[in-house]
Amino acid sequence: MNFASFFLLLGFLCYMISSCSQERQEEETLGGGERNSSVHSSSSGILTPGLQGRLQESESNYSVDLSSSGVISVDEATFSEMTDVNENGQCVDKQTGDFIEGQFRVFSQDGSLLSVTSFRNGFYHGKREDYHENGVSSVSSSYLYGKKDGKEEWHAEDGIKTYEATFKQDLIEGWETTWNEDGVVISQHRFEGGLVVERLVVNGISVSQ
Repeated sequence: MNFASFFLLLGFLCYMISSCSQERQEEETLGGGERNSSVHSSSSGILTPGLQGRLQESESNYSVDLSSSGVISVDEATFSEMTDVNENGQCVDKQTGDFIEGQFRVFSQDGSLLSVTSFRNGFYHGKREDYHENGVSSVSSSYLYGKKDGKEEWHAEDGIKTYEATFKQDLIEGWETTWNEDGVVISQHRFEGGLVVERLVVNGISVSQ
C-alpha cells in the first residue's frame, strides 16, 4: 500500500469515528432534555401544603369548615368571626346558620391552646377545658345542653386548685370550696338546689351554721 492510499484510509476512519461520537452526544442531549421536561411537568403538578391551603381558602369565606367531622382547630379571632350566639344561647355558624357541632380546639394568635369545647345542637355539651398561657388547665367543667352539670374545678397557673363545686342543671349541688394559691381553704359551703344550707369556712375562718 502506497502512502497516498494509507492517508486516504486513515482520513476515512477519522471521519466515521467523529460522526458516531456526534450522534451519541445528540442522543444524550435529547434524552436529557426529555427527562428534564418530564421532571418539570411532574413538579408543576404538585401543590405545596401552603399553596393548596390558599387555594382552598379562596373558595370559601372561612379558613376552616365548621361542619367538618372530627376535632376542629381554629384560632380565637376566626372562631369569634365565624360564629354567633342566638337568643337561646346556642352557637351558630354565621355563614350557614347551622348549629355548631362536635369538638373545637381554640388557639390564641401565638398558637397557645386556649380551650377545648364540645358542642351539641349549638350548646356546650360534655366537657369544656380552658387553659392558662403556660398550658396548665385553668377551668375544667361539664355541660348538659348548655347548662353546667357535673364537677367544675379551677386551677392557678402553677396547677394549685382554687375552686371546686358540683353543678346540676346550672345550680350548685353539694359542697363548694375555694382555696387561695397557697392551698389554704378560704370558703366552704354546702348547697341544695342552688341555695346555701351550711357554712363551714367563711373568709378563711371556720364557722358553724
